[in-house]
Amino acid sequence: MGRRVSFWASMCLLAVLVGCEKKHAVTAPPPSVTVAPVTNGYVVDSSELIGQAKADEDVDLVARVQGFLRKRNFVEGSLVKKGELLFEIEKDQYQADVKSANAALEKAQAKMMNAVIEYDRQAKLLKENATAKRNYDDALANKMEAEAGVMDAQGQLDLANLNLSYTDVLCPFDGRVGLATYSVGNVVGPTSKTLANVVKLDPIRVVFNVSEVDILRLNIRREEMNVKPGSPPSDVILKLIFQDGTVYSHHGKIGYSSNKINASTGTLMVEALFPNQEFIIVPGMYVKIVIEDKNKTPALLIPQSAVMENLAGKYVLVVGKDNVVEMRSVKTGLKAGPCIQVAEGLQEGELVIIDGLQKVRKGSKVSPLLDKNFSQSVSVPVGNNGKAKTASDAAVPAAPEKK
Repeated sequence: MGRRVSFWASMCLLAVLVGCEKKHAVTAPPPSVTVAPVTNGYVVDSSELIGQAKADEDVDLVARVQGFLRKRNFVEGSLVKKGELLFEIEKDQYQADVKSANAALEKAQAKMMNAVIEYDRQAKLLKENATAKRNYDDALANKMEAEAGVMDAQGQLDLANLNLSYTDVLCPFDGRVGLATYSVGNVVGPTSKTLANVVKLDPIRVVFNVSEVDILRLNIRREEMNVKPGSPPSDVILKLIFQDGTVYSHHGKIGYSSNKINASTGTLMVEALFPNQEFIIVPGMYVKIVIEDKNKTPALLIPQSAVMENLAGKYVLVVGKDNVVEMRSVKTGLKAGPCIQVAEGLQEGELVIIDGLQKVRKGSKVSPLLDKNFSQSVSVPVGNNGKAKTASDAAVPAAPEKK
């Protein structure tokens, strides 16, 4: 009897404990997720290429005449002006050659003067039948020979003056001079190495290759790729990005394009001109060239982090009515920095999950937290390689219309 009482007492106690647990049980709140609205903005088609900078003008200074190097009038690596004297070769020999050639010219002119006088005399006597025809012919031949002698002497004088001018090696344009190969006192001449190199840095050229696909995709018309007076502006913008990711502050323009596509690579060689007044771009430097279409295309934008992919294709998780999660198949387009274009599957204003995706599934209820930074974020145009550019080239998504 005592055992039965003990059993029923235990069962009653268990029932009381279970009732207390049910009374104090709390339902777990839905998981929190971060969402972003589908935003109406713009995308810009572009392509990123590797280019190399080269000087607009690049000249090797050489000695045109032989002699001792007498002066070097510049600091290596400094900026130089057009017409500035850079090297001076000894002049004594060439000044003497000029004096000698000058004297030879005066001698030839005196001989010609005498020949002309004799010719005039014989011509007058011949008219009066007072001299033989042979004497006239000799006078004419002497006159012509004297004139030729003057021409030869004048040519020798010009050559002597030219050689004398070559003793001054002048800067051909404004630019930067490199290292001097020879020191003062060395003998230099036409067979010597380069005395120094001068490059023109403003503007500067950047050489790159454009594929056939990019030419057609970005509407780069051939007539726009040639510099012509009065030609219409190009439909593309050229931007330059340094290896550290810094965007150059000036845009470029296409200065030259090859007259044919390289059959082995399928690309067209193009040269762009960039202003370089601060001499930031150095010849030989490798840079990135962004060819960007001027025309902006309206598009719906969402963060790239919202897009997932399975065997059926790309999809996003949308927070719908009553905060219930829906799975939506989408078709995407151009990438734009942290954003991506949505071509199909979403409408403006819908909320897509961008953080906390691992905590939810289709049909589950969530607690959405709006990402306020997305509406102020920037979208940076990129090419078909899908890599984002720098934020300074960004296009801010357009604000949705007020309803």
